[in-house]
Amino acid sequence: MICKAGFVWAVLAASLCVVAGCGPAANPVTGTVRRTDGEVIRQGTVQFISDQVTASGAIRDDGSYRLSSAAEADGAPPGTYTVVFLSTEVGGGYDAPDEPEQQMIHSKYTNATTSPIEVEVPSGGGVFDFELDPPE
Repeated sequence: MICKAGFVWAVLAASLCVVAGCGPAANPVTGTVRRTDGEVIRQGTVQFISDQVTASGAIRDDGSYRLSSAAEADGAPPGTYTVVFLSTEVGGGYDAPDEPEQQMIHSKYTNATTSPIEVEVPSGGGVFDFELDPPE
């Protein structure tokens, strides 16, 4: 009877893994973001989007990013991704409250259906540096 109970628990654990989304392990993915005019993008978000997973990371002051998908800074599973960027400079503020929000990159990069950037994350991860067009 103990063997049957152990088998039942093993089947339940395997089922939970499938339901919870256990899949390929994530791999470290890092890189930098700048514009084609040389300006470093200092804030925003990078998203790697596939049919199975979205991995994202904040763009730091130096233009670098590190992706997270299931856990902090774990990266992304191997696969093909469309890359989307969100980067605006906050307008207004105390000194200029009527100043509008300013896009830091071309709008084509802000949507998965219009972004021209597609990458392949290999097993083991990788470094992906991007140069984006400035806003129109």
